[in-house]
Amino acid sequence: MQPILKHVGRLVALMVAGVLAMTVLSGAPASAAPIKSHDVQPATSSEAVAARTVARVKCNWRARKCFGSIAVNTKTLKAFILNDRKSKSAARHGVMKQCRKAGNGKNCKSAGWARNACLAVAIRIKGGVPKKWASAGAFRIKKAKKKAKHKVAGPGTEKIWAYLCTTRRR
Repeated sequence: MQPILKHVGRLVALMVAGVLAMTVLSGAPASAAPIKSHDVQPATSSEAVAARTVARVKCNWRARKCFGSIAVNTKTLKAFILNDRKSKSAARHGVMKQCRKAGNGKNCKSAGWARNACLAVAIRIKGGVPKKWASAGAFRIKKAKKKAKHKVAGPGTEKIWAYLCTTRRR
């Protein structure tokens, strides 16, 4: 059994090294736009999982402690997301700092936080005026969005304002 584990360990190390080498050698052009967290697709191969795991250093995913937080500015209707932090306070304080820095800090409200889960914020708008907003969390994004929309149900249009999923779930 031990020789098999050695081979598997070597194979994983080679895959990670290969992905890192390809990344360094390919070199993105200077004009390349940064990747936004909502543009990232879930990994489908072990190479992508290994590369993503190596790239993330702000989240303690091995200890199952990945925190994310959402803040909203109720006047400008902008949402701010901070994901994959090592602690709840780092996620909550960091996202509130982003919101305040963007302007008019007295209207910034913490919408919620998630640990190893997904979080969604929904808003209900009637006649072009926001009437109610609420957040909900779940282990799957589809469920979090559904729960958040249910909380703001009523006359008008309900839509998802912002959402996030931490790297590590459960």
